[in-house]
Amino acid sequence: MRNLIIVAALLGVSRPALGLEQSYNVDNYVAEQAVLRALTKLGFEINIHEEYDKIVITTNYLTSHSIDKYVNKSNQANGKYSINVNIKKNKDNRSILSINAYYEMSEGADKWKKLDSNGELEKELINDIEKVIEKLKSLPCLY
Repeated sequence: MRNLIIVAALLGVSRPALGLEQSYNVDNYVAEQAVLRALTKLGFEINIHEEYDKIVITTNYLTSHSIDKYVNKSNQANGKYSINVNIKKNKDNRSILSINAYYEMSEGADKWKKLDSNGELEKELINDIEKVIEKLKSLPCLY
């Protein structure tokens, strides 16, 4: 049974991004595969690198004609967004996923304004990740 914790956190330097943090009672490999499958489903190109104590997954920016449902305030629909996911093990051997989405709105030729996330894309991603984790946990060779 997984232990689920949802914590909203403000992250970022100049403009905060709403972040979600979740913990799962699964191996980091299972968590990583679930994140990769969920991000691929959303159409992102994915970059992975490992640091001393965590796996960092970043994405390219996707351009969208409608980011309004993912940001707190926007008077223009053209924008782009990316997602960063960190996967760490905690002291209880649970995989902790930290998810942050970043949005920018077009303000003309090569000018972008940063926007605040409303958490919707992060929630959608978490739902997809949870579905994949449940499928992966049912495979005897992975769990």
